[in-house]
Amino acid sequence: MDNYVEEWGTSYMGRVLSRQKGTNEDYEWTHIWDLKIDDPNQFKIGHDKIIKKFKTEFEGRWVGFGTYDINYPNGATHWVGVSGKDDHDHVMLLDKLQSQSEFIKMLAERGKSENVRD
Repeated sequence: MDNYVEEWGTSYMGRVLSRQKGTNEDYEWTHIWDLKIDDPNQFKIGHDKIIKKFKTEFEGRWVGFGTYDINYPNGATHWVGVSGKDDHDHVMLLDKLQSQSEFIKMLAERGKSENVRD
């Protein structure tokens, strides 16, 4: 294969720390946030609580949280991913979640993090 590749792009390697399997085949589009996280354990606990609390909103969606262990994109240490039908579906999910004060409170309970890019 190396003989046919002119230039390899950047690659990353890490682990999945938390995952909900997607069951809706229409949810093919995935939005990934690259993050710098101060306390990964606190973040994971908070992340898992959000997925459990808002299970109706995340029903059928693949949702994951994991690490970057080799090569950190723009300094990110971790990532969060959520699937949806398309970008419109994803924005509507964000709008629905962000309009709930409990969701905003639970985001803060994950601890300090910086969104590097999405």
